Amino acid sequence: MNIKNSGFDSMVNVSEGGNQSLNMKKSKVMSRLDDILSKYTSDNLGFNETLVDVLRHLGRKRKEFDATRFFVLVVGPVKSGKSTLVNIFARKYVSPTAYKECTALPTIIGKSGGEHLNKIVQYVPTMPYNDDEAKKITFDYILDVIRGVEDQDVLNGRIYKKESELTTDNVKEIVTLYHDQTLTKDDLVVSMGIKGEGFIDDEIMLIDMPGLDGGLKHKDNTLVYSNMAQRADVVFFVQSTTSALNKDSIDFLNELFKGKEGKVPVWLIHNLHESQYFLYDDAKKQADIDEQVMLGRKRVEEGFGINRFKHIVLNLGKVYTCINEPDRIKAEYKEEIESEFHKYINIEQELISTLKSERQVIKDENNVGKAIDTINESIEVLDELIKKVSQEIDAIEADVETVRGVSSQLDSVKVYNTGFLSKFDELRPAIASAWEVRIKEKIDSEISKLRGANMKISGQDLIEKICRVRNECMEIIPIGDGSNFRKELSDSLINSIVMPYEEKLDSIKKTLQDLLRLNESNIQMSAEINAAISRELKCKPHSFEFEPEYDLKDLKRRNRIGLKKYYDKLQHDEYMKSFAEYIIGEIPAKLAEYKDIIAEDFRIISNHYVSELKSSIDVYVKSFEDQYETIISQKKKQIDIMNEFKNDLSWS
Repeated sequence: MNIKNSGFDSMVNVSEGGNQSLNMKKSKVMSRLDDILSKYTSDNLGFNETLVDVLRHLGRKRKEFDATRFFVLVVGPVKSGKSTLVNIFARKYVSPTAYKECTALPTIIGKSGGEHLNKIVQYVPTMPYNDDEAKKITFDYILDVIRGVEDQDVLNGRIYKKESELTTDNVKEIVTLYHDQTLTKDDLVVSMGIKGEGFIDDEIMLIDMPGLDGGLKHKDNTLVYSNMAQRADVVFFVQSTTSALNKDSIDFLNELFKGKEGKVPVWLIHNLHESQYFLYDDAKKQADIDEQVMLGRKRVEEGFGINRFKHIVLNLGKVYTCINEPDRIKAEYKEEIESEFHKYINIEQELISTLKSERQVIKDENNVGKAIDTINESIEVLDELIKKVSQEIDAIEADVETVRGVSSQLDSVKVYNTGFLSKFDELRPAIASAWEVRIKEKIDSEISKLRGANMKISGQDLIEKICRVRNECMEIIPIGDGSNFRKELSDSLINSIVMPYEEKLDSIKKTLQDLLRLNESNIQMSAEINAAISRELKCKPHSFEFEPEYDLKDLKRRNRIGLKKYYDKLQHDEYMKSFAEYIIGEIPAKLAEYKDIIAEDFRIISNHYVSELKSSIDVYVKSFEDQYETIISQKKKQIDIMNEFKNDLSWS
């Protein structure tokens, strides 16, 4: 049986079957929460603060089943008589009353027999809050401590308490709204301890709230007001003959109790101001009161979703005067005022009796309803978190794919060897001239070694000498390591290869910088271009490849020199000079051959350069993949945990 809260009447009239249904639902909800809270902790859900908050809210809802304190919230427009009613209930001046708007802070009044008796306790934050949620958490902890479901330790580091004697002057100073804009109130809430004579007892705690349409409605206390409204077990809604509920108040009321419609018992209290009824017209007076009550009920029905509830009509001023200022009552009004007081006492006794007999039912119904709401809200939060984390995984995987494809951007760069080969063509005459000089110097050196020596050389020795000199002539090509020609060619090659990649490398670096969240200076992409040049750029063309015999026969044909067994030094000199002419004559062909060789070398060096660049990029790619594969794995485990958490919360 699903019981709809329609006020105290509905609570009193709950059937036996309804109680059994409520007890079963209560047991089921408590068992579900116990299982959840034993299985999940801030340790295994600590990977997400929102989940810890969800768990904290569920834990609070579970503790509220064990709470012995009962929150009765007193709300209404400014100057409706809320504070007067609170003072009547408390049998003590605990809520400021004056011609101006008074109550500025939610004030909790409860029975106390210990150190807090006749004390005002202000709960002041130790530091400004970063956001509303942080403020709400602290506020909830304060209420839980006051209600007895949390230890004082939870407030450590969050608030400090200021205690004052419960006097009329202190009540006015601490709780009254400051209309001086230079003054502020940092307190979140105020509590007061009294003896508890009458309505307020060991379990019932009364909460006096600022006016719905007061100066603080749109200020910082709105959040506290809303939170307090969400924690109420019962609401006393006070209106008066002279204080109308405007649209602004109704809108605020709807917002405060959003999601609680029909779940909190409401008692409408109409505060009768009779000063305008100076004529004897009881019928008109009663018609006005009936109309005001009807409008009040309609507004409360709209705000709270209540379609049937109790209401009372009282002159709270008369009742308050009878309790606290009996010596000021004129004799001719004493009977009338005492009659109003006795009427109130009967109502209060009925109210106390109702709450005592149905308090547990009201608490259980509220707690079950709020716990189910919290469970359902938690499931919605989990759905959103699962969706969010899934989207994060998708985004990370997309980033991983992007990073994996970064190095392939280099493949689109077009590199041409025309500049490099043009530089070679530009240098070729100078290279040929320098080479020719060096070859002549080499041959002349060989000839001079034998001058003055009386000796002969065999044909075989001559062949070997020619082979050696031929090889040495190739070695002295002036493009070797360290030569100016080689340096100019290397610089041209670097420009021809490296420069086309610079813009692309900047783009790649920016991509990695964004994805890896590194500073640009931390990203190093380099290739050993100089090492590649030294390794791959040949310093000479292929050697003068010819068979020695063929070469000598060629010399013979060209110089009419026959191949003999022995040759004297004169013949040797002639051979060497002829060989020099042959070698020098081959220089243009060899440099043309060299151009073809270095054109191929250009391609190899370019490939090596790109390969090394990709290797340097792949270091970041591998690091990124390893890092985010771990993160993706963690997030998938988190989704598994959240799905399990959600399934455990869901009702079967």
